[in-house]
This record gives sequence, C-alpha cells and structure tokens, in this order.
Amino acid sequence: MAVDLSRAWRVSAAVFHDRPTPALRPAKIEETHALLQRLRPDLARPQHPGDWLAAELAGTASSATPLTDFGLLLRAAELYDARARDLRKGESLPRILFVVTGRGAGRAAYEARLHATAFSHVAFRLLWLSTPDYRLMLGSADLGICLHASSSGLDLPMKVVDMFGSGVPVCALQYPTITELVQPGVNGVLFATAEALAAQLLSLLAGWPERAGQLVELRRGAEAERARGWDEEWGRCVLPVLQGAET
Repeated sequence: MAVDLSRAWRVSAAVFHDRPTPALRPAKIEETHALLQRLRPDLARPQHPGDWLAAELAGTASSATPLTDFGLLLRAAELYDARARDLRKGESLPRILFVVTGRGAGRAAYEARLHATAFSHVAFRLLWLSTPDYRLMLGSADLGICLHASSSGLDLPMKVVDMFGSGVPVCALQYPTITELVQPGVNGVLFATAEALAAQLLSLLAGWPERAGQLVELRRGAEAERARGWDEEWGRCVLPVLQGAET
C-alpha cells in the first residue's frame, strides 16, 4: 500500500496492519470436544457420498476457510483424497475435515457440486457459526486455508489475521502483497493452483500427527504472531507519525 501510494500519488505513508483481537486464542482440547458435541447435529448430517464423518467425529483435522473460490479448494480436496486412497507401504495421511465458514456468492452452486462428489479421506461441512463458536472453531483447527484473491492486489485478508490470532498456520492463495502477512516457511505456505494446494496439504499432513514436523514449526510461527497485538502495532507504526506531526 505504501509503495502504491508513493508511486501513484507521491504520498508518503506508514502502513498499519490489522492485528488479532485478544479474544482469539488456541482452543483447549476440552473446548474443542464441547464444540464438536454442540455442533454434532450439523456435523453428523452427510453432505456428500461416502461421507465417513457422519459416523466418526473424532480424530479429524479441521480447517476454516472463507467461501471465495471454493472450486479451487474442492479440486485440491479431490486430489488429496485420490492420493490418500493410494498410499504406499509405510505412508500415512490423515482424514481431513474442512469446515467452510461464510455465506459467499455462488454458495448454492458449490454445495450442489459438493453433494455430488464422493470422498473417502475428506469431509466438508459448510457452517454459519456464532461469533463464540467461530472463534473456538478457529482455535481448534490444525491448519487454515485462505482463498482470498485481492481485486486490487493491495488489501490483506482479515481472515488470516484471525487465524494467526488463534495460533493457526495458513495456506494462502498467492498474490502480490500476501507475503506481508503469510511468510512462507515461517507461519504458513502459499499456493497458486489447486494442484499446488493439494501438494501443500500432502506435504504438511504426511505422517500427522507424529511426524508432522513442518506443520509444528509453522504453528510456532503463527503463535508468534499473537505476541504482537494491536497496541504494540499502533505504537510501532502510528504513534511515531503522530508524534512527528506534533513537533
């Protein structure tokens, strides 16, 4: 944003990045269990053929994602599922529960496609959650997926800020400014295609949970983002500008 303002309008600007609310945090296992039990009626309702989650609610990986390009996520899930069905000896991949939040445009068309797609190692749930349950769901996730594609190439998704506030590493769709938030190899990874997203999921979740070393490292990076709150960012970015204007 600062570079664009300087180039287009010759305006010198300091960028203040959004920081997560203190209300966001990693969920305790007891809280996750209580949340899943509370949402059991929705979670147990099958949403696609071969829906294993309808009978098995435990031991799943959760992901929270905005409903932006759901087709890309669905294609990546199909690729992951195909690979998980064809594991070689000694390989292991977990089943994944994708929890998709939001009410984006085109949701009905994506739901119809989802209902017609069979999975053996993947399950989807499209949920509209209360604010407290949304925060608990984020805090219960192992990995976040952000499909935000900026029309300007300059804005940054608040969803990623929420995920970091919950200590959740992020797989984010790549565009020019996203690295201001998601630092590849530090607090998340980037992808440009469904194939690349599937490859990231396969890499991060292989051997989960015992051998998911890369995901553990990324979680440390995401949790480090929680240490710098709104007040700290204001003091670092905005306060010096205001103090300079007063002199």
